[in-house]
Amino acid sequence: MKTRNGFLGLIFIILGALLIFDHYHFIHFSIWELWPLIILYMGIQAERKYFNGRGGSKNLLTGATLITYSLIFMISNFASWNYSSRIWPLYIMGPGLGFLQMYYYGHSRKYNFKMGIILVITSSIFLIDTILNIPFDMALYIGLVLFGLYLITKDREDDDFDEAYDETFDEHCDKQYSDDATSSKYSKNTCHSDRLKK
Repeated sequence: MKTRNGFLGLIFIILGALLIFDHYHFIHFSIWELWPLIILYMGIQAERKYFNGRGGSKNLLTGATLITYSLIFMISNFASWNYSSRIWPLYIMGPGLGFLQMYYYGHSRKYNFKMGIILVITSSIFLIDTILNIPFDMALYIGLVLFGLYLITKDREDDDFDEAYDETFDEHCDKQYSDDATSSKYSKNTCHSDRLKK
């Protein structure tokens, strides 16, 4: 109840402020331009269902997508719909943020991370092209560089993990089979063989 009242209170504050600015002609505002708030509300509700335990991980994807789209529509309403031709890549980024959110909270981490990264990078490349007027091929080249850096960083993280795992496993074998020298040698070899089988 408190969360709902807080959200409604925020809506009324924004609405009142917009009407005041319109009254003094700082902006041109019509109450009908607030329709994207309906989509924003739906997105927030989807997120709340997940965090309240009443919805699955897909609520994160739905929520992030709807919230992003509502902000795009709001910008277009108060600025100009002509900007839609420049910010359209954000429509791709919305689901990408949803996949990354699902990854962050531990749902199908590998798949959601890949999907999120692909969509966000694709959106960013097109966004750079449309807003900064960088040629598409140059934006693509920049994307390739960034993707290469990601792969290098990922490999290093995997190597560090493997090294740490090996050291931990060696300590485990030494500790477990340190009583007798003969059995220790045999058991350590067996221990490492078991690890390789896994």
